[in-house]
Amino acid sequence: MKKFYLSILKTLLALFMVLTPVLFYGQNARMWRQSNRIDIIATSPTFAEKGGMVEVSFEIVIPGGYFAKSAAMYMQPEFRYKDGTTPLKPLTLKGEDVTGDGITINHKEGGSYTYTDNIKYDPKLNWSELYIIATVYSGKEGTIASIDEIMDNPRSYQLCQVYAAKGVIYTSERLLKKMAYTVAADLGYEPQEVISPKNAVVYFAVNKFDVNWNLPLNKNANTEAKFHQLTDFSKEGWKIKTISIDGWASPEGIAVNDKLSEDRANVIYAEVIKKLDQLLKEGGNFSFSNPSEDLEYLFSFRGSDWDGFLNALEASNLKDKKVIAESINNAATETAKDQALRSAMYKYAGVREILAPLRRTDLAINYIEPYKSQSEISETALSNPGSLELKELLYAAANAEEDQKLGIYEVVFEKFPKCWISKNNAAIIYMQKGNYAKAGELLNSAHEMYPDQGTINANLGALAVYQGDFTKAAEYFAKAQEQGVEVDNYNLGVMEIVKGDYKKAAELLDGNACDYNAGLAQLLAEDYQKAEATLKCTKDLPCQAAYLIAVIGARTNDANKVYENLKKAFELNPALKAQAMYDREFQNYRNSEAFKTLVK
Repeated sequence: MKKFYLSILKTLLALFMVLTPVLFYGQNARMWRQSNRIDIIATSPTFAEKGGMVEVSFEIVIPGGYFAKSAAMYMQPEFRYKDGTTPLKPLTLKGEDVTGDGITINHKEGGSYTYTDNIKYDPKLNWSELYIIATVYSGKEGTIASIDEIMDNPRSYQLCQVYAAKGVIYTSERLLKKMAYTVAADLGYEPQEVISPKNAVVYFAVNKFDVNWNLPLNKNANTEAKFHQLTDFSKEGWKIKTISIDGWASPEGIAVNDKLSEDRANVIYAEVIKKLDQLLKEGGNFSFSNPSEDLEYLFSFRGSDWDGFLNALEASNLKDKKVIAESINNAATETAKDQALRSAMYKYAGVREILAPLRRTDLAINYIEPYKSQSEISETALSNPGSLELKELLYAAANAEEDQKLGIYEVVFEKFPKCWISKNNAAIIYMQKGNYAKAGELLNSAHEMYPDQGTINANLGALAVYQGDFTKAAEYFAKAQEQGVEVDNYNLGVMEIVKGDYKKAAELLDGNACDYNAGLAQLLAEDYQKAEATLKCTKDLPCQAAYLIAVIGARTNDANKVYENLKKAFELNPALKAQAMYDREFQNYRNSEAFKTLVK
């Protein structure tokens, strides 16, 4: 009896071993036969490049009763194009009884999953198609991460190759590499008349106006030597703007002070004329030939110096200075003030000493520092630039004709090798000419000497944009801002186009009327009306501007706008025909006869 049961058990076990793979593989075959029940829905019929990346997104919908509990499915999305494929990250779906990594799909209820991936933009993707290849296999041993291992199983089934979307729109790549530059200041120099006064004070005895160099105040202040110094300076050839002569009297004796101050001024005038005549006879490089007629004299007869007295009194150590000051300030008339002062002179020691320095004449010869006019600097910069100072060379370069600037900067490079301003500004000219190698040489040289100079970093950022290194450009612009330099909104707007923040880019570029990049940003931000108005009046790349207006037409379903502007773009640049042929912006027009005629 036992042998009988054992025989039955062995028969059932053998039957189970035979039927199990049949049953399972039957499930795989069923999933393969019913693969059309799987829905794959792309978020857009085409994807778009944004910030140098392409975001791929689609939804996978599995109906109830489809996915076997012990099955697993390996899904491989890939872009296919003429010369190859670009795979995206794979996805694994699995039944409820399958272990390992993957998204679990309920057999009875089914399920859905939204797939996303970001890949680096490559022009090959422009005219590509997105396919998803699904392969089902047994999940008895858990999920398998490698498609090669899965395909080694002869009973794995490649269910389908589902077409999901058409290529990539790359309109943001039509950016014009155009930058605003940060010109370095030219040391703030402006050729202009600078007055350099030479001063002397000549003191007089009480109620006197004759010049006495031996007067104690004059001897102590070395007045005679100072007088000769300021007149002798005229031998240097500096032009004299004016000669100011201010006569003063101490405030006591109001009846004679006005006349006394005038006499003191006039006597110093006579001394100046005598001295300058003497110097002319001795010979020298003078800017005048007749001092009494060629020079302008400014006379002031000041009279009583009450302010000078009260200020000196306040600064003195006199014990009763406040009492003296109050008695003078409270006096109702000039005569009363004079009486109050004379009383103080007899009552308080030290008052007479305060009065003595007020009997004087202030003399100032106002010399004009030698300087070259703008025209002289400009002429010298071309004829003999080596004779100019740094500030003059930088000024000349800033005001020179465009074709003369670099020659002047070359002189600065040789004569003043540590001048970063010349290298910065010359680099801008080279960038404008498209000589980015020379611009980089100059900017890097300046940067090595002055790494914390924000202006240099701002222009290194602009150079990086021209060279297509937007990552480095962002770093340089950020550094410049940290160093207190305001990076132009234009440059920041261009960088936002590159980053893919089109709304912010449009805001930053909004003030640039009729600018190509402003129009591109507005188009990408889907402000089509404003974009079209901007692009219609731009003088930058008119062929590309017309092409972008055609894109606006395609996006707004305006066929006439598409054809009219493509025609204009092709007339200006026939090479754009090949681009339009394979531009997904125009995929809805590609089969029309009008489009075919235009691009052929």
